[in-house]
Amino acid sequence: NEIKWLRKKLGISQKELAKGICHQSEISRIEAGEVYPRIDVLHKISLRLRVTIQHFLSLSNDRTDYFDETIKYLMSLNRLFKYKDIYDLTNSELNYRIKKDNYYFFTFLVWQNTVAKFKLGILNYTEIIEILLQLINDDQSFILDDFLDLKIINSIATIYAESCCYNDAIIFYKQILDTDVKSEKFPIFKAKVINNYSKCLYILGRYHESIKISKAGIKICKEEHNMEIIGYLYERLAESQEKLLDEFPEKEIAKNYYKAIFYLQVLNVQPYIIKIKKSKKRFLELITIND
Repeated sequence: NEIKWLRKKLGISQKELAKGICHQSEISRIEAGEVYPRIDVLHKISLRLRVTIQHFLSLSNDRTDYFDETIKYLMSLNRLFKYKDIYDLTNSELNYRIKKDNYYFFTFLVWQNTVAKFKLGILNYTEIIEILLQLINDDQSFILDDFLDLKIINSIATIYAESCCYNDAIIFYKQILDTDVKSEKFPIFKAKVINNYSKCLYILGRYHESIKISKAGIKICKEEHNMEIIGYLYERLAESQEKLLDEFPEKEIAKNYYKAIFYLQVLNVQPYIIKIKKSKKRFLELITIND
């Protein structure tokens, strides 16, 4: 009703409002109350109707479906590395939200906003980590669903790693791996953590440990039938073994590089695959048809 009233106040049609945002039929269904607009659509509609997104957020304060949709949208922006969009949207939400509205949603917003600030260079890594630590040390952190607290810890570890503080990163990665979570989603998250952990171990020259943890990650990926991380883990395994040539046969290393390329092809990361093929050519040439 509010969208319809504002649209008519500005004298624009549904078609004009929808242009570049969504199909006209979606605007019609939104105005009729048949569907609730996705957060990205709502954000664009608010701009066209010359109001802030907070104007609409006040009408959706207790909608759990709105919270869920916003979280999904923010995660999709993460996958596209659109940190400016994440920063702008979370700022808009946090200007309106208070913690007691929905503790999980508020915590999620602060987490995403803080990481975006790091990616955009708004705050340095020590300031960012201080905020994130406060977030997981909150008295209510134990009620978080979907192991959000561990995801925040993973961000702390990753920020340390990206700031070349690898030993600090390892402390937090190990904290996650030492935690047992009864969730179907946790093993894949754990494999992703292992991938980052193994990178740190490799950079620090702790090759035996990198090999051991990479194999553990590969085992999880196979058990969960997940191809998202396994290629990178095989690459880390081969790289670490390559540093220990006196202990591992070149043929074994070559097979692991080959497996890395095989699984990475599923992800369609062709430039990355080409890079491996060029840099590890001497190993890959050892692979025969019989292998």
